[in-house]
Amino acid sequence: MGVPGRTPGTMFAPIPVEVISYLPEIVGTNATQKSKYNRQRLVEPTTDLHQISEATQNMEATLDILIAYVDDVLSGKVQADNYIGRELTRMVNQVPKMSAHDFEEMLNTNMKDLLMVIYLSQLTKVNVSLNEKLTMLVATQ
Repeated sequence: MGVPGRTPGTMFAPIPVEVISYLPEIVGTNATQKSKYNRQRLVEPTTDLHQISEATQNMEATLDILIAYVDDVLSGKVQADNYIGRELTRMVNQVPKMSAHDFEEMLNTNMKDLLMVIYLSQLTKVNVSLNEKLTMLVATQ
């Protein structure tokens, strides 16, 4: 783009993009998104527990925004959006009906399972490392 006989110019037009990932690809997609804020574009992989913590913090922030929106609609500050109302109803209906005690028990059970898997994977890693060192020690004798 430019004026004929003059210096050519360039015009950039924003293009809306939506990134859709399968569940296994989300880890890589999240790491790629974090690299855009890092000047060197390097990101270290995070542990499962750290990913769960980040997801929980993101969910909490999103819920705070949602609660503020609902409060604004109820107080009349913001006009209600039918699409958002339908989506909220759909989401609420997907949540299983259970008591707070049952939910806490389920969450603790899942957390214990996750911690046990992490512990067993670390134990396996140490066992393999110890086996390699013992094999090298026996081979040198």
